[in-house]
Amino acid sequence: KGSGSLYLAMGPMTVIADGTTSIVTRALHGVLDPTPSLFAAASVSGAAGAVSFGAQVENLIVRAHSTRSSIWKTTTDVFGAGGLRALALPPGLAMIVAREVPYCGCLFFLSDQVRRALRSDEAASASSRVPRDMLAASLTACVAGPISHVPSVIAAHQQAHAVSLLAACAHIRRTAGARGFCAGLVPRTVSLAGSLFVLPFSIEALQTALGT
Repeated sequence: KGSGSLYLAMGPMTVIADGTTSIVTRALHGVLDPTPSLFAAASVSGAAGAVSFGAQVENLIVRAHSTRSSIWKTTTDVFGAGGLRALALPPGLAMIVAREVPYCGCLFFLSDQVRRALRSDEAASASSRVPRDMLAASLTACVAGPISHVPSVIAAHQQAHAVSLLAACAHIRRTAGARGFCAGLVPRTVSLAGSLFVLPFSIEALQTALGT
């Protein structure tokens, strides 16, 4: 449920993230060295993508699952309860930004650095690069998972129950203790390894095919 909505949001999110990266990189030219400049640009792009489309679509998907409703019905219910403001500024927005900033920094910067460090032959075929890129994705996920997990847990709770940040934190701590904020860390880290492999590898393969 919600996969179609997520796919539709991916295009605008990618365009906004790419545009944000370019703008931030130019703004930091001469201010920071190239490496920290790229890391900052990649991280800021995560925030831009989350605020513009990601948080809104994700909120509708999570709410639809928690209420066992369709995406359309969830959208109309949210709009009826709070208007455009409720759709544009969903519960968990701040935590989604806090999750996406480190994740996108790892996806668009750290992942590339690790892959470059593991590759001894840039001219290697795509099939021979797969094991190294999978290892790079796994290593990157071990960083991205832990540093972005707590905001992910809080955001999911806010979205599912339509509650504030403080209310979500209080409920998680009351029902599961401090360990509740780390619930699902291992499976989420494993899933991140998949996205950290597929996205960079697919982009690089497409660029190679197009000769760019």
